[in-house]
Amino acid sequence: MGFRFRRVIKLGKGLHLNVSKSGVSWSAGGRGATFNVGPRGASTTLSIPGTGLSYRRTFAGSHARGKSARGIATTSLPPGTALGCLGAFVVLIGMILVLSGAFAGGMGLVALAILLFVLQTQASKRSAASRAVEEERMHQLAALLFLLQARAEAERRANLTARFGAETCSRILARQPWIGQTQEQLREALGKPVDIDEKVLKTKRREVWKYDQTGTNRFNTRVTLENGIVTGWDRK
Repeated sequence: MGFRFRRVIKLGKGLHLNVSKSGVSWSAGGRGATFNVGPRGASTTLSIPGTGLSYRRTFAGSHARGKSARGIATTSLPPGTALGCLGAFVVLIGMILVLSGAFAGGMGLVALAILLFVLQTQASKRSAASRAVEEERMHQLAALLFLLQARAEAERRANLTARFGAETCSRILARQPWIGQTQEQLREALGKPVDIDEKVLKTKRREVWKYDQTGTNRFNTRVTLENGIVTGWDRK
């Protein structure tokens, strides 16, 4: 059995300072609704007295991440948003305490809220700076990909021009079949066919190259070749 220590110091109506082995935390509220700020983050708990029913929402902190890792659903907000919500709640509690006569405790909470708002501003600036850096990286990556693609297209055009000439190169890059097109040129234009029907006759070899499959033996493009030369095609 481990050693345990816990002490609760009442600072005013509904406000407590909790001291334990895990650290120091603040709690505000009472029967049915409490708000807690401590080393594990900030959380609020709502309950219906006498029923055993309660609802807990964690705003931020390691406790929320730990629960998520164990499969328990929690709500995690961005650091700036969480600090802003927490600061607004602390200000509200502090003003209630000041108006109810607990001046010292209320002003302590107001001072804490000011600190939270300062931290919120810093967290928001860091988040904005991170987004700007990430956007710049994405722009650089997109520019690099564009350059690589342009270079690859230029190299392919130069290769096709050297092999077939400028006019035939343009027709290949347009991805269009034509009468008299060779088997090699067709492969460069449309790529490798999905399937080929071949029929060998006495004086010629007839092939049907099939592209753009839409179902069982269904293709949107069929190109007919005789002895390796395009003689016709059907495109839907």
